[in-house]
Amino acid sequence: MPATELVLRVPGPYDLLRSARGPLDLTRRVEGRALVIALPGPSVATVAKAGQELLVRIEGAAPQALVEHVLALDVDLAAFAAAFAADPRLAGPLRRLRGVVPLRTATPAHALVRAVCGQLVRARDA
Repeated sequence: MPATELVLRVPGPYDLLRSARGPLDLTRRVEGRALVIALPGPSVATVAKAGQELLVRIEGAAPQALVEHVLALDVDLAAFAAAFAADPRLAGPLRRLRGVVPLRTATPAHALVRAVCGQLVRARDA
């Protein structure tokens, strides 16, 4: 199946590489300045940021809507940040985490695989 290339516009500040940080996860990895995401299908999406746009290459049959869901492109935290910019407890974290959006899993099965494969507890201790 041929690869699909998309250009997606991001809402407000969006820091792709800082959003991709987190616990070890075999379904996502950063390669250089791009984020590589394993999706159901099986499919792989490679995402790079260029200004206010994401350049996406999908290898496989994953639909564009699924990639948008995983990247949380429907989340715009600008109104929340503006409303709480003067709050003494939230102002610092809002400045430090500007543009960071928690990435999602593609499906409930994806979340389960990520949780089971990523746990650091031995089976007999669980």
